[in-house]
Amino acid sequence: ERIYNISREQAERYFRDMWLVVHSLATLTVTGSAPYTEEEMGRILTEFSVSICKAYKEIPGFFEGKFDKDAVFRELVSK
Repeated sequence: ERIYNISREQAERYFRDMWLVVHSLATLTVTGSAPYTEEEMGRILTEFSVSICKAYKEIPGFFEGKFDKDAVFRELVSK
């Protein structure tokens, strides 16, 4: 919460979402199906972390699930 300057609820959701990504990578690794190096996995985790934090802070209503996803995607693809 303090490091990322997010609320407790956001921190709990962030942890949940990151856990899902970590668990997915771990499952791929344990089953011998991971096509990624450790370096690539580190980048994937960093990219997800940045994406989640950025969405919480910059997309109004994102955390609450009350944002216009079509408008957000239109803006993103127009860049």
